Amino acid sequence: MADLEKAIGFPLLLRLGGKAQPKPEADEFFPEVERMFYGFDRLALVAEQIRDLRRAAFRIASMSMVSFEIVP
Repeated sequence: MADLEKAIGFPLLLRLGGKAQPKPEADEFFPEVERMFYGFDRLALVAEQIRDLRRAAFRIASMSMVSFEIVP
């Protein structure tokens, strides 16, 4: 946590007597961190779908005159 606070340039926790309490800055920062983790979860899901061949696109190009009879 100390490394994160150093990287972002402000403290997130108020440390008093061996206890830590979130500061208002932490309350504001947390939703962004949560969105980032959602993004990681989403990337893992997409990678799994690609690996298991459950995510694919199938495209067909045809002339309009055959698209109503042959393609369907």
